[in-house]
Amino acid sequence: MILLPPIGKHIQKRPGVYASKIEHYIPDKDKKFWEKLYKIVKRLDGLQFPIKRGSREIDKHFGYFGFRYHPIKHKSNYFHIGIDIPNRTGTLVYPIASGIFEYSGFNETNGKYVLLSHPEIKTEDGFVLYSLYMHLSKFTVKFNRRQKFLREISFHTYPLLPIEATRALGRVGKTGNIHGTISHVHIQMEFRKKDVIVAVDPLLFFGMKTKENKSIEIETPLAFSLYRKVHCEELAEWEQVWQGLAASPSRNSKDVDS
Repeated sequence: MILLPPIGKHIQKRPGVYASKIEHYIPDKDKKFWEKLYKIVKRLDGLQFPIKRGSREIDKHFGYFGFRYHPIKHKSNYFHIGIDIPNRTGTLVYPIASGIFEYSGFNETNGKYVLLSHPEIKTEDGFVLYSLYMHLSKFTVKFNRRQKFLREISFHTYPLLPIEATRALGRVGKTGNIHGTISHVHIQMEFRKKDVIVAVDPLLFFGMKTKENKSIEIETPLAFSLYRKVHCEELAEWEQVWQGLAASPSRNSKDVDS
């Protein structure tokens, strides 16, 4: 087991207003503390990037951890709490590390998704690392009926199904709030304790370079229109999404919290 330093005094509320009933937190501005913690995690054996084939690049316009212009809700200064990895539909998605299967399912925001816990990676003040994989075309792990019943009556403590890092969780897809056009997997890494969720930048855990989203400076509809013209080739797939939203505004009626 890896016991990390306590993080409870080094977090702040996620900026902005969101529909989630559970409050999300993010790392505070104490860079020295978080750099130290990231270095400890990077040295762990078995930590791996979830995509092994195809592109490992992050969507540079909207896909980095941090502030961005929200491409579906068209909101400026929206804090993105994960990373988006564009890839071909059907590409296998693997766990970031061995862990315990918590849930797989579907909702309008996440699409098809898988949630794992990693109880071997926890903090001194009781936070446990979780990982979430969203917008899958299919998931390959799930509970059977008996297991679902046992999970409900045991308050999600039994049975515990271990997932090895070599086992694929599902495949990259287009499900959820991306409206069937942009094929990517959204990855979140979070420290959880009761009703507190602290989202952290996955790229820093993998020892990869993080960046600001290129859309961070968009503040008005006019600025967004100009941005689309400047980056028209790179945003060709997104144009299909935006045209679809314009034709069916009711599809954009619910908040998106990723």
